[in-house]
Amino acid sequence: NAYSAIRFGRAALAVAKIIADYKFNLPAYTAPNYGSVMSEIHWRTAERLKVLCYQNGGLFVKVGQHIGALDYVLPHEYVQTMKVFHEDAPYSPLSSLYTLIEGDLGKPVSDIFE
Repeated sequence: NAYSAIRFGRAALAVAKIIADYKFNLPAYTAPNYGSVMSEIHWRTAERLKVLCYQNGGLFVKVGQHIGALDYVLPHEYVQTMKVFHEDAPYSPLSSLYTLIEGDLGKPVSDIFE
């Protein structure tokens, strides 16, 4: 499916950019500005990840919601950036869900569920 390839390509590109950002912009751990630079990189890469989640939708939004709840594990910048998915997640109308179910199962929703 072409849409799957596009979503995969977006994800691969975003992850490559995130990795490159850390690799090329992170100073040595002993640098006096290490903490502030690390925070800037976290904010920037978290925003890039948020955009990816919005663009790809579906499971990516769910992953964004989960990241927004992992404040005990992940950097503050990622958690704060992803919390937007708790209140402002993209949604699909019910009619598109019916179309998807009927297309996958080959029957009207009313015949499948009572």
